[in-house]
Amino acid sequence: MSAFSFYLNRVTIAKLMKAFFTQKTSIVFIIFVLIGGAGGYWYTHRGGGLVQTIRVERGTVAQSVSVSGATESLHRVDLAFERGGKVERVSADIGTQVVAGQTLAVVSSGELRANLLDDESLLQAEEAKLAQLQRGTRPEEITIQEVKVENAKTARQDAHRNLANQIEDAYTKSDDAIHAQGDQFFSNPRIRPQLNLVISSTQLKIDLETRRENLELLLTSWHENLPALEDGEEVMKVASNLDEVRTFLDQLSRVINALTPTASLTQVTIDTYRASLSAARVSINTAVTNLSNGYEKIRSAQSALTLVQNELLLAKAGSTPEEITAQEARVGQAKARIASIQAQIAKGTIRSPIAGVVTKRDIEPGEVAAANAIVFSVISETGLQIKVFVPEVEVGDVSLGNRVAITFDAFPGEKFSGTVEYIDPAETLRDGVVNFKVTVSIDQKDARLKSGLTANLKILTLLKENVLTLPQFAILEKDGRMFARKLEGNTVREVSITIGAKGEDGRVEILSGVKEGDMVLNPL
Repeated sequence: MSAFSFYLNRVTIAKLMKAFFTQKTSIVFIIFVLIGGAGGYWYTHRGGGLVQTIRVERGTVAQSVSVSGATESLHRVDLAFERGGKVERVSADIGTQVVAGQTLAVVSSGELRANLLDDESLLQAEEAKLAQLQRGTRPEEITIQEVKVENAKTARQDAHRNLANQIEDAYTKSDDAIHAQGDQFFSNPRIRPQLNLVISSTQLKIDLETRRENLELLLTSWHENLPALEDGEEVMKVASNLDEVRTFLDQLSRVINALTPTASLTQVTIDTYRASLSAARVSINTAVTNLSNGYEKIRSAQSALTLVQNELLLAKAGSTPEEITAQEARVGQAKARIASIQAQIAKGTIRSPIAGVVTKRDIEPGEVAAANAIVFSVISETGLQIKVFVPEVEVGDVSLGNRVAITFDAFPGEKFSGTVEYIDPAETLRDGVVNFKVTVSIDQKDARLKSGLTANLKILTLLKENVLTLPQFAILEKDGRMFARKLEGNTVREVSITIGAKGEDGRVEILSGVKEGDMVLNPL
């Protein structure tokens, strides 16, 4: 019996007693019968909204998560220049409808385009050379190489004649320096030379006389071998001869420079000696330089001849597979440079990757744009989605594919539907609370729907239909056991039950213990 029934019975008794004492027996009896019948009826049936017994019925158990968010385009892209620079052209504004691939803005690429032209020319040259290698050497080219070989041989002969002339000239200069300039200071210079000058160093005097005697033998041998002095070893001998002459003149110059005027030797004579020795030394130095240059010309002429001879052999042999492969690699490198420049130019152009509408433009022609700074935004014209944040305590119940009931503040009373399409795997902190971003697609294609509308979502996380149900309050628990008080005729029996899912409306799925149509007592 409920508290309400108990209260009703107490009131009834009090009224009966009052009626008894006032001796209104017939009226009291009628009231007693009516109240008793009503009490019995309310004990076993429903009435006035108060339930004393509850029927086990089949129904639906549902759970959901309620959140709110805003609509946004299914496809939204923020665009920026990958390469900064001065903005050359802007061809779209806010509200402009664009197609995929349409150019929105361009920064200057003049220098890059000039480099591109250079590399394209280089590529043409490399490709032409590759075609030539693949075709092979033409007879005309072989003839040209043969002419080059003959010219190189002639140049080498000219270099040999020039070297012979330089060797002979070196001998002449040496002979003049010794016999015409140096011998004026010696008695019997060719046989037993004796220095005629008075010097303080006896050793220097001996050195000069000995060196002059040796130089006579050197000049004689040199003159006898002049026709054979053209190879490298003989040229080195000539250079050594010149060094001997130069050393002799240097020592003699030291003696002359130390002279002072005397009664028998005037300053004019001393100056004349110095001038003649200086001229001799300059002449020998010139001979040394000419000899070195002449020998270097022979070496260069021989190298040039060897080079053109090898080129002739290569021309006659034709291109090898390795040469063709190497040239193919050079062509590939030229193409790669062109592709690199083209990529750099492309980084200075913003193109819309989708068809849609421009919603943001933060750049003007003439401005200097920074790389990776967002200057355009484009959204697709069709397809909307809703992004909401679900707290971590509820996100575990949300799954991909969950159905969603949607209402919009802009359209009161209208209902829309959708589906959970994506659950962000990473958390997002909002006001210090962990949330997870969930994306919901909208089923309806309604032209009234626009980006930015406030949406109220009810994500259906569980739905079990046509299952046995009871209100949660009709299920009792004691000692870890779930049970209900089942009405069987005029008796009440406690029966153990097993429950399943719990619905958000307070109804619970019953798995076992009662069947459809059974009546259980309302414990309230």
